Amino acid sequence: MRAFPLIRSLRGAVVATVLTALPLLLFSSSALAGLYGTWLLILAAPPLIMLAGLWGGLLPLAVGLLAALAQPFVALGQQSALLMALYLIPFTGTFIVVISRQVPFFKAGLALCLVYLLSAFGVLYVLQRAADGRLYLTLGERIAFMLTNSPSGDQLLVLLYQNGLLSLDPSLLLRAQGVLGGLSALGRQELTSSLVHTLADLFSQTPGMIVTGSILLGFCGLGLSLYIGRRAMEKKTYGDLRRQQLMRAVERQQQAVREGDASARLELESYDAFLARMEKDPNAAPLDYPDLGMPPFSEWYLPRRCGLMAAVPAIGLLMAVMGTSLIERTIGSMLGSVFLTVYTLQGVAAFDFMQKKAGRTLAGRWAFTLVLVFLFRLFRFVFVILGVIDQVLNFRHLRPAPQNDD
Repeated sequence: MRAFPLIRSLRGAVVATVLTALPLLLFSSSALAGLYGTWLLILAAPPLIMLAGLWGGLLPLAVGLLAALAQPFVALGQQSALLMALYLIPFTGTFIVVISRQVPFFKAGLALCLVYLLSAFGVLYVLQRAADGRLYLTLGERIAFMLTNSPSGDQLLVLLYQNGLLSLDPSLLLRAQGVLGGLSALGRQELTSSLVHTLADLFSQTPGMIVTGSILLGFCGLGLSLYIGRRAMEKKTYGDLRRQQLMRAVERQQQAVREGDASARLELESYDAFLARMEKDPNAAPLDYPDLGMPPFSEWYLPRRCGLMAAVPAIGLLMAVMGTSLIERTIGSMLGSVFLTVYTLQGVAAFDFMQKKAGRTLAGRWAFTLVLVFLFRLFRFVFVILGVIDQVLNFRHLRPAPQNDD
């Protein structure tokens, strides 16, 4: 299996294995820690497994998968490990297949997205059946119990109430004997009940978050893993040649200074130009890496037909707000998540394209973009609007003419 050697890069193998197996070492000592570790694995295991395979090879991927399955088994028992297997094994198998067969990037991303959706909703269905359809309420009750029975439980309840996250009749709050934040038994009961329902409402958004996560994982997760793995392979393949090039450039500059040219500057080929030259050089070592033909992120765009299909789920935004039942709101949340996530990605790609055209470096572009996305919620909707505008106007001129757009 050429796309998956046992060890692709020793350094990548070690780093990826440690990152994937670390939750097993840190979060297996108690039930609470094990629960946190399992949640961490649910979020981090799929992208880390992809990174382990593309950076380190098949052996680190297998070790990471086994560690991800062992953590819930050690911390929470056999049933949790079986659910984790249902969650991870189909996704990992699909990942190995698309990389081994060199499936084009966007088709590979779509396949990973769909398999992840089926696996995640399969786990959600099993959990709902086990909880008699009260999964979200049961999770809210258990987490609320753990929080309120901690040493700082009363202070936490009061803090959440003061920040408007919980509701309670102010007359039930008791400030007795100068102890600020003290609660009567009835006040504690009412606040705990409010916390349970607040958490249940939060967990009820899980289907929409699964949809968003599947799209981000299938395309961004795969793309980032390919990029990191490729960079590591480039350094492994061409690192010695690059170091020799740097040393020769420095020696030329120093020689020019010794010969009396005080204004001599260090003339150095950019790293990207160096890599492009190496890939075209017939005498250079070939870069044996499965990049799947992934274009630069700034050139990601939706074909015309796919753009129309991704716009239809926008009706889900209205359903999520105006739905009269939990099922309607859940379906609306899922549909709305498709529209928002897809067009956010297109908007961020268009924004990256504009920054790249303005001459910003890769690090500068992504630092600025991530600050806007994570610190200012308003810009998330700005990116959606930008994505829609780019889809309608094609201002990057990347999409082919209608008669050629499949």
